[in-house]
Amino acid sequence: MGFAERAAARRRSKDLKNELKELQKQILAGGGSDKATITAAMKELGEAIELGAQLAQAYGEAYAHLKESQASIVRLLDCMAETPAAEVRLSLDALMKELGQVCHDCAIRKDDLDFCSTVESLGRLSADYSEQTSGMDKVMLRSELENVKAVLDDAAGWRAPDFLAVGYYILKEDKDTLRDMENEQRNQYVIKYWKEHFMDWLLEQCRLAGVEQRMEELIQTYVQ
Repeated sequence: MGFAERAAARRRSKDLKNELKELQKQILAGGGSDKATITAAMKELGEAIELGAQLAQAYGEAYAHLKESQASIVRLLDCMAETPAAEVRLSLDALMKELGQVCHDCAIRKDDLDFCSTVESLGRLSADYSEQTSGMDKVMLRSELENVKAVLDDAAGWRAPDFLAVGYYILKEDKDTLRDMENEQRNQYVIKYWKEHFMDWLLEQCRLAGVEQRMEELIQTYVQ
């Protein structure tokens, strides 16, 4: 992150804190819970929003690498046989760099052994690719490209998580408890946790004060 990006992040964090303070005043003025409880809730909300925003940004970057990897594999599968080996090798090297950046805790995880082992196998075959590559190795390379593409195609269709809910859960619980869950199972689990442990109560406080829409807009501004 460069200087300009860090400065923008600091301004964004400052703006968020100011908006949360104003929201807190309105909730208290509207007859919400006691000041200590609302103050603590606003602090938790702010932390969850900031973490959720970070997760959303990282997810977006990983997803962009995933889409580029998909496109690169399609090009390779279509043209590899007719393309000079040196050009294929350059394309494979670029693909491996992209694949190194597709993982995210809310998508293809770094501890996904099947995916990682397939990518490692693809990397070994790619590193040795040349004019002298045997026909059998070319078949194996194509097979590994198809295997990786199948995983990427599957992951590209997954529903994006509620990053705010994920952020809140990570703040409160061990994120490794989500490791073995399927994508949609994890999405439903963290949303249920978020609502039951925090959001339903906070929404009620905002309804009492007539600021429910403002809070929802604040969340959309900083997380989506």
